[in-house]
Amino acid sequence: MLDALREHLLKNPELYQDEMALFLWEKFKVHVNTSSILRALNSVSWSKKKIRRVSKARNADLRDLYVHNTSNFLSFQYVFVDESGCD
Repeated sequence: MLDALREHLLKNPELYQDEMALFLWEKFKVHVNTSSILRALNSVSWSKKKIRRVSKARNADLRDLYVHNTSNFLSFQYVFVDESGCD
């Protein structure tokens, strides 16, 4: 159930906890309270902020827009910063 919920949240990251509970009811016919959903998501280190970031990273339209916006830059115009040696 948790895997199905995580996959559903990747597609719909804006869901509220009661909407997540409704999804679980419709898919598995199991009543789950919102605090259980929160605990289950916290147990696998998933927060709403992380869900939105992962979902946005997997959005093909946003990736295409990024490539389109950066296509005018030449290779010598990019600056890469390595922060591994900074304290």
